[in-house]
Amino acid sequence: MGNVVSSSAKLAPISFASTLISLLTFPTTLLTLLKVVWQDLSTIRAADYEITDYLGNVKQSLYEEKAHLRLIRRRHRGQFDEGAFFVLANSVRHMIRDFKALEDPFLDHPRDYYDREGKYDLDKADPDDYYDTNYRSLGLQQRILWLRRKGRVVEIESRLARLQTRRVAKQLADLAVDHHYLCRKVQDLEDLIEGMSDKRSSTTGMRR
Repeated sequence: MGNVVSSSAKLAPISFASTLISLLTFPTTLLTLLKVVWQDLSTIRAADYEITDYLGNVKQSLYEEKAHLRLIRRRHRGQFDEGAFFVLANSVRHMIRDFKALEDPFLDHPRDYYDREGKYDLDKADPDDYYDTNYRSLGLQQRILWLRRKGRVVEIESRLARLQTRRVAKQLADLAVDHHYLCRKVQDLEDLIEGMSDKRSSTTGMRR
């Protein structure tokens, strides 16, 4: 009997501490839950302009980057570093494919650029359409769908930003190499001119 009382006495402080910790962390957990619910409700309420802003800006950035990489690849065609820009262009192509799937349920489809399966295809659109896309009026179902897909759109935007950073770094590195190569060629040319001048002066002196 004494052993039971002793064990209970030892467990009492632990039980009390556990209860106290639970009581202290409960408000924090509740506040976090309320914050998440509030953010979700705010996203659902703001879906009208968020869809236009997020989807429009990401679409513009994707297709501008695609066009820019196409131009760079044309300039580097046949060079040793063409493959690096091909990898970047391929990544952008995959991002555009993922973006189309995310954007499709929100489109109003006012124009006739569709692929063979009837899907919206910006590759067949006029470039001005990248900046002027009509999105459908939203019901509750579309607003909830936007809540689920917004994070993936933001993820594509982040992936594109990282890719653009890599592309700029690659271009700067290429410029540095080209600058170094050009400086060497100029120096070689100056040395050649200087050698020809010395040789001419020596020849003139011998004639005299």
